[in-house]
Amino acid sequence: MRPPGQMPRMRSPRKDEATRRDPRDVATDKRRTWTPSWKGVIITVLLGANIILIRIIEALVYKMSSCGIQEAALKELCLNRTYVSRGCRPLCPDDWIQRGDDCYYYSDDTNTASWDKSRDHCRTMGADLLVIKTQEQKEFINRTLSRLVDNAYWTGLRGDGSAWRWVDGEQYNSSL
Repeated sequence: MRPPGQMPRMRSPRKDEATRRDPRDVATDKRRTWTPSWKGVIITVLLGANIILIRIIEALVYKMSSCGIQEAALKELCLNRTYVSRGCRPLCPDDWIQRGDDCYYYSDDTNTASWDKSRDHCRTMGADLLVIKTQEQKEFINRTLSRLVDNAYWTGLRGDGSAWRWVDGEQYNSSL
């Protein structure tokens, strides 16, 4: 028993005992400033880094796709030989003569002495015998070949008995 006038002795609650808190302590707990845990800080930093990486990847993908568009345009220019100095491949192979979009090759090979053999020779090179479509082209051929050839040469013009036709199927225009 305790003597009269003596306060009861307080003991510390054990872990398994429930403690009662003073309602005033709860109010002061709510006024405390929030401090983030380290896990929360790390997660926030990682999420921010992911967002930055995603933006960088988006920018690179956009840049690469625009490079693809530019590359396609450059290939088109190469085919037209507009910008050869920028590293485009020439339209015509070596030893061929280019004029506009056309490539010309003169062969003085004695194995191509006939029209048929000459045409076969052209086809092995991915070409065909000469087809003249305009007066300008005819004049160019005459000027160019007069410097290269003293003899006659084969063209892609052939008679089928009733009319003259070019190897591409076009009918011969006698006004040329």
